[in-house]
Amino acid sequence: HADRTRMRWVFEETEYEATTAIKSFKSDGANATAYYSLQGIRLNRKPTSGIFIEVTTNSEGKTISRKVSAQ
Repeated sequence: HADRTRMRWVFEETEYEATTAIKSFKSDGANATAYYSLQGIRLNRKPTSGIFIEVTTNSEGKTISRKVSAQ
């Protein structure tokens, strides 16, 4: 009996809803945007190529950082 119960637990369909830990990036009135190299050096302007970090500060003071690839 224990073996059948285990097999049913492994193969029985469940109501599983796949989720992701990644939230979508929504801009809600960005006040300031800063750009940094991967070494942490602040850049004067948005790079035209390569990978960099974009830090956006919204109207509430919340900062959102994301890695961006420009080509």
